[in-house]
Order: sequence, then structure tokens, then C-alpha cells
Amino acid sequence: MPLSEAESRDVDPLLQRAEAGSESAFRQLLEHLSPPVYSSIRRRLARKVRQTVDSDDVAQSVWKSLLAKREALTGVPLKHLVRVAAKIASNKAIDAGRRIFAQRRGADRVVSVNPEQLSELPAAHPAASPSAELVARERLSAIIKTVPAGYAEVVRMLAQGASVEEASKAAGVPKRSLYRILQQARLRE
Repeated sequence: MPLSEAESRDVDPLLQRAEAGSESAFRQLLEHLSPPVYSSIRRRLARKVRQTVDSDDVAQSVWKSLLAKREALTGVPLKHLVRVAAKIASNKAIDAGRRIFAQRRGADRVVSVNPEQLSELPAAHPAASPSAELVARERLSAIIKTVPAGYAEVVRMLAQGASVEEASKAAGVPKRSLYRILQQARLRE
């Protein structure tokens, strides 16, 4: 059933009827929002990802996001609501693809450790949650296992917030050598 001119200008009455339990209002919303949402999802999902990610699952996530943001959508014309829904769908499809590709890369991916990352570990921030501290300790111990024995204390200093200059002075090594050792350290994520 097509929307009246007033409803196409302002979606509030339709949303209110849908929230009140009107099945016809809900169907009207879905009729207008579904095609652009599914189009955005299909356009953004790579072919390889389409075999793994169901576009209905992404669409459900879009509907959930729209319901969560319904307060902010008050007074929005339907054409803008359609654009918002399509943009949310596009972003969620891209995120789903990224998650799939990240899983396929696996746990054996190796990355360099840079000194700035060490100072961001929650060990330098005691107010972190217990689970974040545990993860930080595990990361720190994994990093320490990969550096030469004399540098373990330097890595701990960096994790506690010391600057690279302070750590290099404490270790008695040039700053460049410390950077090189840290860049050679590998952490398996």
C-alpha cells in the first residue's frame, strides 16, 4: 500500500503506528526500506563473503540499529530515513566482510611491535578492567619472550609508560638499537 503524501514527508505517524503494534504500518515501512537496504548489502558484500554471510542477517542488524536510533529519527522525512537505512546497511555489510577476512587470515599472523603500542598496554593504566589487564599481561609476556634477554626489563619499562629515551638510557643502548630490537620482536596475535 503506497504512502500518503503526508506520510512520505514525515515518517513520524507511520513509526508511531508501527510502535503501537500496527502490522500494516510496519509492513509499509519494510516495503519502503527493504529494497535499498538489501541493495546496499549486496553491493557491499564481496562475492567470496556472500557464501558465508547471509544478507538477511545483516538486514536484521540494520533493523535493530534503526530501532535503537528511533528517538533520533523523529521528524525525519521518509526519503532521509531510506538513505540512513541504506548507509547503515552498507557499513554493516562492509564490517561483516572485514570480520570474515580477518578470520581467514588466522591466528598465525605476525606483526611488528612498536614502542608506542607498549605504552598503550593497560599495565600503564591501573584503572583498566581485570580482563583488559590479563590480556595486557599476556601480550607483554609474549613480547618479552621474543626480545633478547637483556631487553626484557626495557620492555617492561616501556609498558609502564617510560619513554624510549628513558628506557634506552636505563639499558645503556642507543635509541636506534632499542627501536631495531623492538621492531624485530614479533607478537603472534
